[in-house]
Amino acid sequence: EFHDRVKWTKLFKKRYINKDYGQEECFSEAFIKVAEMATPSIVSIVSEIEIEGQSMSPFFHFPFGDMEEFFFDDFFPKHKQRGQTLGSGVIVDAQNGYIITNNHVIENADEIKVITNDKKEYNAEIVGSDPMSDIAILKLEETFDIPKLEMGDSEDLQVGEWIVAIGSPFGLHLNHTVTAGIVSATGRSNVISRLGFENFIQHDAAINPGNSGGALLNLDGELIGINTAIATDGRSRSNAGVGFAIPINQVKRVMEDLIKDGKVSRGWLGVHIQGISQEMADVMELESNHGAIIVSVLPDSPAEISGIKEQDVIIEIDGEKITDETALRNIVSSKHPGENCRFTLIRDEKIKRITVTLGLRPDNQDIISSSNDNN
Repeated sequence: EFHDRVKWTKLFKKRYINKDYGQEECFSEAFIKVAEMATPSIVSIVSEIEIEGQSMSPFFHFPFGDMEEFFFDDFFPKHKQRGQTLGSGVIVDAQNGYIITNNHVIENADEIKVITNDKKEYNAEIVGSDPMSDIAILKLEETFDIPKLEMGDSEDLQVGEWIVAIGSPFGLHLNHTVTAGIVSATGRSNVISRLGFENFIQHDAAINPGNSGGALLNLDGELIGINTAIATDGRSRSNAGVGFAIPINQVKRVMEDLIKDGKVSRGWLGVHIQGISQEMADVMELESNHGAIIVSVLPDSPAEISGIKEQDVIIEIDGEKITDETALRNIVSSKHPGENCRFTLIRDEKIKRITVTLGLRPDNQDIISSSNDNN
């Protein structure tokens, strides 16, 4: 049995079964084909931003404090200067010129230039952006004669699966860099902010500053994520083997709203929630600590109107299991306002099913002003 496993492992390293053609090919050929197929759809994005600076002598140093502001304003007047940020993007609709990138790549940009694989430059307009998911859609007036980059299903991703990342790390001189790795984990949250909708794919393909907005692909050449963040040791901005990508299923939902309306409309339940510790599960005599407990219900909210109460434990929405409070937040927000959803919950140790018509999620500032998660 051990001999068979060793033999299979060696064979796997040498051969790869192509799903489309059913033929054996060298394992490295799979990565070559993905790179050839996807690279024309990957672009570099240069965002020009006007920033306010202050001229001062390189030899001048003044202690911090109120006097610093006084001297700086009088002797070293402020002036405006232009800066640039670099990121990546993916052409997802060559006929209409639509490009996906990260919101933080183009945020506050005065001018956006897109550089394609053939080194041509184009001016881009922002169709819409969504800071909560860190997704933005750009549009070019030009159309492109390139192969369509198919979108995969990020729900099908498995931990240990090979993936390929393409982007422009560090600068334009390194544009269209191709790296490979595996899916390290899925469903990662609380990576950037608790207020965002994070359901990241964690992977170990080398990505660095400039890769933001670039493509994450499976070995079938399907787009399965948009790279958005890296984890570092706090002292360096370079790759440490821990990268995060927004799942393409989430991207598609946001993209549809941005192209249609220029903004994202999300479902809203109107509750404060928290996760369930093992101690809480024991006290409440729950079978597991999966789910999210309702801490409070907002007046006149969809939750109150439908009959959801404090201390209810939400365990499913439309048959999709709720593992924790983050899962509940993400699932509710992925729905559209006015959508009827079937909630499965535990109340007084009994299973109940309630249909809720979701409302429109309030603005970010209203959410931030709440002391707990407002979903």
